[in-house]
Amino acid sequence: MEWGTRARVEAEVYGFMTERGLPGLAVSVAEGGEPPERWILGRADASSGRPLQASARFRWASITKTLTAVALARWVARGEIDWDAPVREVAPGVSLLRDPAWSDVLVGHLLTHTSGIGEIAAVGSLRHPLWAIGGVRPGMRTPSLTEYCAGGFRCEAPPEERWAYSNPAFCLLGSILERVSGDTFDCALIGDVAEPLGLKGLTLSMADVDPEDVAAGHRAGSGPARRVRPYEIVTIPAGAAVGTIDDLETWAEFVLSGARSVGSSLDAGLLDADSWGDLVRVQYRSHPAMPSTGLGFWLSDIGGFRVIGHGGTVPGYTSQFAVVPERGLSVCVLGNKTFYPSAYFGAGHLASRLLHVLLDVPFPEESLGDPSDADDEAVADVCGVYRVEPGILTSARAWQYFGGQVTIERRGSALVARAIAGPFRRGLVLRPVTGGSGDRSSGGLPLSFAATYDGYTIPLHFEASGEGSRPDTLHTGFPPCPFRLRRTGTSLESRAAMIAVGAGLAGVGAGLAWRRLRRE
Repeated sequence: MEWGTRARVEAEVYGFMTERGLPGLAVSVAEGGEPPERWILGRADASSGRPLQASARFRWASITKTLTAVALARWVARGEIDWDAPVREVAPGVSLLRDPAWSDVLVGHLLTHTSGIGEIAAVGSLRHPLWAIGGVRPGMRTPSLTEYCAGGFRCEAPPEERWAYSNPAFCLLGSILERVSGDTFDCALIGDVAEPLGLKGLTLSMADVDPEDVAAGHRAGSGPARRVRPYEIVTIPAGAAVGTIDDLETWAEFVLSGARSVGSSLDAGLLDADSWGDLVRVQYRSHPAMPSTGLGFWLSDIGGFRVIGHGGTVPGYTSQFAVVPERGLSVCVLGNKTFYPSAYFGAGHLASRLLHVLLDVPFPEESLGDPSDADDEAVADVCGVYRVEPGILTSARAWQYFGGQVTIERRGSALVARAIAGPFRRGLVLRPVTGGSGDRSSGGLPLSFAATYDGYTIPLHFEASGEGSRPDTLHTGFPPCPFRLRRTGTSLESRAAMIAVGAGLAGVGAGLAWRRLRRE
């Protein structure tokens, strides 16, 4: 790495850690087959002052999904299962609760978050304080995948109708892996993937790790860092992996070699080039300007360079790895503090900044025009109320980020997006994206915008379903979550009513959670 590039990388790493108040941060950058360069900074535990070591174990969170995808791909390559196989055939003991017309959920749909199964397996899951990951506290028994899947999964939409991030779907994939391997998910993953690759520090339970080797997780917030209470993750195939920065470097190098083997004669290791082609090919994209999804992997573009990877967030931890096959480049980030509202606001944001530096590509905010540059006709077209798609199970995260809707309105010469919750709560000014891919097919009016929030760039792309019509769909999100909101003629009654509804739902959830904890 050239001296000037290294200086810019270090500025981003140290700046991110200082500005975000991370107790500890582990960063690795490798390019062109050279040994990785690392930055191991801060504390493994803010309360004790224990320094962070390269051997420290972090929760990898949703990076686990890529491990699960590769483990399944090995059985696909062996001919035991197929990405296009109906779930009802490969998991006959699991009930998919849905309209009979939605019976064609395939294994591949589970990997691309397009099965119609949402982030919540069922409404009853809301009773648990760690519903998103199915977490359990020390002393509580961790249910098996068979037990987790026994109640079935409710599909709120036909497959491929919408994208909805789904940890339960990956639990169903884990159950399928157990059936074809004849072993528990833990043993199948470790024996078939981790051990052959030399992921020596990888485990699927923090309870297996010596406390002195753990990078303790810390809560989100701007005040003094406080440790999160210990917990174990029930949705193991979706987010339970624990490992070191060395393990994550090895995993990133494996993914990089696999992605580069597609269409070439390079050795991909555990999988052949055709299998890698399935995993890293675009399987779903909500809009040309939004990130896309492969089979278990996030796919995006930075300055014309293809980026493959995954990130994650669980209480106390943020993680990200990303590889650029064209450059033989990999970036890994592990931190021991949670960020709001998503992984992108933590390790994912830092990884993106580092990739822009290493690829010598301008940062996203540098491609934005002045707010007053928006065409008056375009502004008039996009103003209105856009509601999240119906369904509490598949829209839980969208409700968390937007409070149900986003209102686009003019304030003076600027276009503003506001919502009842999340980054848009107080209203963010939209700036046109110069040279964006969201332009209308006729008329040339710019319909691609972005807003900046606390140093982050949030894309907003408006789409019209018919030529010459007003935009009726808003694509936005926090990578890799591509939220789609539909224009509506009516708004939720008022801000006060929205607050009351949100407070009521929160109260009900808190009450149910408290009752559950008391019973346990």
